[in-house]
Amino acid sequence: MPNHGFIRDKLEIKYLVLFILRQLTEPVAFAQLAEMTMCDNAVDYFEFADAAMELVSSGHIAETSDETGAACYQITQKGRQAADTCESSLPYSVRMAAQRSILVVVSRMRRDASIRTEVSEKDGSVAAVCRLSDDSGVILSLELMTVTRQQAVLLENNFKRNAEQIYNAILAAMLEDYDKDEEE
Repeated sequence: MPNHGFIRDKLEIKYLVLFILRQLTEPVAFAQLAEMTMCDNAVDYFEFADAAMELVSSGHIAETSDETGAACYQITQKGRQAADTCESSLPYSVRMAAQRSILVVVSRMRRDASIRTEVSEKDGSVAAVCRLSDDSGVILSLELMTVTRQQAVLLENNFKRNAEQIYNAILAAMLEDYDKDEEE
């Protein structure tokens, strides 16, 4: 693969990973860390994965688990010290690209964290349960009965993709002055 970016070797990839993790306040999934790290066109997934696992082995990154048990990664104190030392060796353009990438991924992570869905089955009924939350709590909670599990999954997937639009449509429908239509 031709190298079109500024990152030239594994050590620089490690510096970039540490730079990114130092910017984050919460642990991040491996795929999200990979996405943020590959902001420089010279970094490919396999080089990233190798560098990241070496950082875990060396104690610069800690592997933890989220509430579902999925692996997540965060910087350790040792990693912070190394990041402080090596940040200036990353080209400015790479640091700026990484920060833009971080903003995109963190924004998506926050959105995804605010949307919860599940398909539940009880007493022969199937329902799609959809919730939209913000920092203060749940702002919308829907439980919609369906005929089949397939319909419930469709509702669940549509809500995940379009939660904000669905919320706004429900709000508009609930605020509609239906009495006005009857008077005409």
